[in-house]
Amino acid sequence: MSSSNGYYVPHQTKWPFLTTVSVFILFIGAANFMNGTGGLYTVFLWTFALIYYGLCVVFQR
Repeated sequence: MSSSNGYYVPHQTKWPFLTTVSVFILFIGAANFMNGTGGLYTVFLWTFALIYYGLCVVFQR
């Protein structure tokens, strides 16, 4: 077996974790939006914006 690892693990960064949490909240907001629950449309939009920002920060390096 080869001892080299093929995965890239970022150094001490919080953005991949926050982006994952944001995706989970985005799915909750999208499901509530599709079911017609009012007021969670803003949650859907804010988490979408947070995911976009997080991905820009992670892939900028």
